[in-house]
Amino acid sequence: MARIPRSNPLVVRKRTQDGIAFNFTLPTARPRRQRARFLFPEDNPSTAKSSQDGTAADGDQVAEELGNEETSQLDAAVKPKLRYHSIWTKDQHREAVNNRSNNYSKNFKVGIQAPNPPRSSSSSDHGAEGLTQSHKEKLVAKGQLFPSADSTEPLVSPILLREACKCDICVDPSDRQRNYEYSDIPTNIHVATASKSFDGEKTIIGWGNDVQPNHFSVFDQATTSRLLKPFRNPAWQMYERPRKVWTRKTFRTAENVRIDFNDYMSNEETLARTLHLLWRDGLVFLDGVPEAEESVQNIVTRIGPLQNTFYGNTWDVKSKPQAKNVAYTSKHLGFHMDLLYMKDPPGLQFLHCVHNTCEGGESRFADTLKAIDIMYRMHNGPEMIQTLMDVPVRYEYDNDNFFYSDTKPTIMTRNPTPRQNVLHARNQDLISQIEHVYWSPPFVGNLDSSIPHSTLEKFIRASAIFSKLLNHVENVLTEKMDSGTCVIFDNQRVVHARNSFDLNSGKRWLRGAYLGHQDFVSKAVSLMSLMPQVTTAQQGEHTREIARPEWHIYKDVYGGGDSGVDCDDLVENPVRKIPYYIDEKTERGSRRAARAKELAH
Repeated sequence: MARIPRSNPLVVRKRTQDGIAFNFTLPTARPRRQRARFLFPEDNPSTAKSSQDGTAADGDQVAEELGNEETSQLDAAVKPKLRYHSIWTKDQHREAVNNRSNNYSKNFKVGIQAPNPPRSSSSSDHGAEGLTQSHKEKLVAKGQLFPSADSTEPLVSPILLREACKCDICVDPSDRQRNYEYSDIPTNIHVATASKSFDGEKTIIGWGNDVQPNHFSVFDQATTSRLLKPFRNPAWQMYERPRKVWTRKTFRTAENVRIDFNDYMSNEETLARTLHLLWRDGLVFLDGVPEAEESVQNIVTRIGPLQNTFYGNTWDVKSKPQAKNVAYTSKHLGFHMDLLYMKDPPGLQFLHCVHNTCEGGESRFADTLKAIDIMYRMHNGPEMIQTLMDVPVRYEYDNDNFFYSDTKPTIMTRNPTPRQNVLHARNQDLISQIEHVYWSPPFVGNLDSSIPHSTLEKFIRASAIFSKLLNHVENVLTEKMDSGTCVIFDNQRVVHARNSFDLNSGKRWLRGAYLGHQDFVSKAVSLMSLMPQVTTAQQGEHTREIARPEWHIYKDVYGGGDSGVDCDDLVENPVRKIPYYIDEKTERGSRRAARAKELAH
C-alpha cells in the first residue's frame, strides 16, 4: 500500500449556504489517528466557487486540491477508503439520534452533498412548509397548530386533531364518555377553515368531510401543547414523581416520618403525604392505630376499596394448628410477596398489629429495586438482570380445595408510561424501566421444562445472587411491630419476611388487607396537588448517596473476605457497561451517551 506523507492535508472541509459543513477524511496508512487539518472555502480559492453555489467538490477536484504529486497515491491507497462526515445543526443531530439513524451518513462518496436528516416518508408529516418533525413538535408544544397564519394544513394529523375534540357534542359533559366512535372519522377528513378567537388564545377549526356536518372544534393552547405527547391527560404527571431506592440506612431519615393514625384519617394533607411516601419508597408506618378489628379496613378504605381474595376482605395472622399457610405458624418466614399465583396480585398490603407481646417475630423488609441496582454493577450484572427478565416462574397455590396458578418473570419491565425519576439509584435508566418485581420462593410451583439447561443454570445463579442481596444486612429494614402499628407496603416492589417467635412468651395478632394498585394510583392522582414538591436538590441527593460503590456488599455476596475474590473483578469497568437490555438497537451516539452518564455517576 502506498504511503501518504504526514504533511498532506488529509481533510477538506466544505461549507454550503445553509451553514452545513462537510469533512472529507482521507485516512493515512499509519495505524495511529493523525490530527486533521481543515481547508475552509475562504482559505482555498479552488473551493470557493463550489461552496458559494451550495455544491461540494467531486472526487477528482479533491485530488487536484491535494496536488498532482500525490494523485497516484490517492488513487492507489486512499480513494477506495474515503470516509464521509457531516456536521449538522443541533436540531438535525438530535433528530438523527432519536430516530436511531446515525448510520445513514456512511458509505457516501466524496462530492455528493449530504442528505437532510431522515424524516418520515409520509408527505403529510413533512407539511407544506417542509418542517422537520422536531420543529413541528416544538411548535405544537408552544400551542401552535399551523406553521403559518394563512396555512390550513395542521402540524399534526387531521385525524389526530379531530379525535382530540372534547366539545359537548363529541363528549357528554355529564358522564364524560364519547358520543361517537373514533372509527367513524373519515380518513380523508381535512381542515376547511381555521381562525383565532377574539382573545387570540384559542383556535377555531371548521372541518371538511367530517363525521358530523358543520362541526367546529375549539382548541386552547394547553390542549394543543399536549397533542403530540403519548400521554395527554394531566393525570399522567403522577408518573413523573420520583421513586427512591433505599437501604436500611437511607430509609430511616428525617423526612421518612411515621404517620399518625388520627391525622391520616382526618387530614387530607397527611393522607397526601402518606401516598407520596408510598409512591416514592413503597413502605410507610402508621402509629396510634386503635386495637380494633375494623381499624385495618378503615385505613384501606381511606384510599380505595378493599381487594377481596379467597382469604376474605380482611384476614387474621395468628399462629394456629394445621395451618394452611406458613404465615399462620410461628416459624421463620423468608422474603416473599403475597398472592403471586393470582393473575392480579394485590398492589398494596396492609398489616395492622393489634396485639404483640411475644419474643421474636420481628418483621423484615427489603427494596427489590435497590437489590437490582446493586446487581447491575456486579460482574455479569446486566446478563443476570436480563435472565431474570426473560425466564418465567410459575407460582401456585393448591391447598384446602383452592387452586390458583400464574406465570411471571422475576423482573417485569414497565408498559409504555412516562419515565420516572429515581433517587439514590446508580442506574436510573434501568430502574425507571422496571414496573414490578415478583419474588415469592415459598409459592413456586415449577420452572418451565422447555427452558434449556444452560439457561436454567444462569437463572439459578442470578436468583441466588438476587436472594443474597435482598438478605444482606445493610439492605434489610427490621421492625418489631408494637400494638397499634400498621405497616403499608407495595406488594409488587417490597419483599417482607418475619422472624420466628415463641408462642409461650405471649400473644401475637395481626390483621391484614389488600388494595389494588390502580385504586392507589387513582387516589394519589386526586391528591397530587397536596403532595410535597420534589425540589431539584432532592433529585440530586442520589449523587452523594451513591458516590461510593458497595464493595463490602459485593464481598459478602461472593463469599466474604476469605473468598479470595478481588473486588476489582466483581465490578466491571463502567465505561464498558452498556444497558443493552433496555434497547438492543442502541446506536453509537446513544452508547456514548450511556457511557458518559455512567462515568458521571
